[in-house]
Amino acid sequence: MPRLARAMGAGLLFILVVFLGPTRAEQFRDSEPSEQALKSAAVSRLARSLDPALPIAVGKAVVRQAALLRARELLAEHGAHAGLDNGWNPTAPEWQQAESTLMQDAVALIGNQIETPEWFYAVLRREIDRTLDGEEADYIATHFTTEVGKEQRILLEMRLVGEVLMANYTFTNRIDYNVPGLEDDLEQLSADYWKLEPFRTRDFMNDPQAIRFAGQSAGLKYTRMLAISGIEGFIQHIDSVAVEAVRSVDRSEHVIGRYIEAYRQRTRAER
Repeated sequence: MPRLARAMGAGLLFILVVFLGPTRAEQFRDSEPSEQALKSAAVSRLARSLDPALPIAVGKAVVRQAALLRARELLAEHGAHAGLDNGWNPTAPEWQQAESTLMQDAVALIGNQIETPEWFYAVLRREIDRTLDGEEADYIATHFTTEVGKEQRILLEMRLVGEVLMANYTFTNRIDYNVPGLEDDLEQLSADYWKLEPFRTRDFMNDPQAIRFAGQSAGLKYTRMLAISGIEGFIQHIDSVAVEAVRSVDRSEHVIGRYIEAYRQRTRAER
């Protein structure tokens, strides 16, 4: 019996080990996050530390302007082709209704692909992952939680991201402050910019943490990445949405005829 008991005990142990999973040591080992998982978490923390407000505001203005200009171009072309008089212009209610209809899909694109900030974080995660190792990403993300780090982060958001994007699009007239219909977007862009207090003095020369961030490898790599590939990624996304917004206006071109007919009927009745 003792031998049988020992045999049964050994068999039970074998069953527990083989069929009921790994030992506690193995479970503990398997629960430890991998190096890649640690890096991924640090990269996400760092990406999420930046404020997307300025890139979003810029993107909204760029995409809306592109779609509005295309809609107005089509309305003018169709009006000329139909032989309409000078009353067919943006002050006519039928023009305004047609423009609103042409813009519906573009407005939805702005909401889904610009106002939702995931595109901004996705660009940052991709470029940070390519540029920094996990320790570097964790150091910068942690630095940005300190008082001086927060101020350096705001400076980067303002000078390297916001102002560069605004310059890129205003110098190429893809943000034109004279285009009617952009007033709300431009007001929001201005408000987001001034919230960063662009002319407030920020002196980092006597702070060891600030000097370390600005002078050591991780800080330099991050800053360079943000100024080059980060900006390129933001511009590529905004431009791609603007192209799609213009296409969405073109796809709705067929509706213009009904508004031209409504304009004709109204103006005939008023004569």
